[in-house]
Amino acid sequence: MQLAMIGLGKMGGNMVRRLLAGGHQCVVYDRSREAMAELAGSGVGTTDGLRLDFFGEDANQPLLDHLLRDLPQGVTELMTHPGLVTPDLVATSDYAQQRRVELEILTSQASRQRVEESA
Repeated sequence: MQLAMIGLGKMGGNMVRRLLAGGHQCVVYDRSREAMAELAGSGVGTTDGLRLDFFGEDANQPLLDHLLRDLPQGVTELMTHPGLVTPDLVATSDYAQQRRVELEILTSQASRQRVEESA
């Protein structure tokens, strides 16, 4: 399984170490380059940046187009929580509908085109 972890303090760093020991692949981000470098020797992937603005009510196609068009060199992680909305998710999450919206935007033909243009 591939997982991403944002924040490599005592808890996040230890969670990543346990995931690695369990055979999982991890990509990590932390504001501290030292924290990422420490785990990079363990075989984790690292990102160069993190975008927190494609989230909640701010998640829309024009914003994603803008973010994809203006990506800096390197690897940028985009915080998002897309998901297939099931009755169980609706019953347990007040973010269910926004997950559906994010999934639709991220998998839209327009987003695919923008990614291909950026590559």
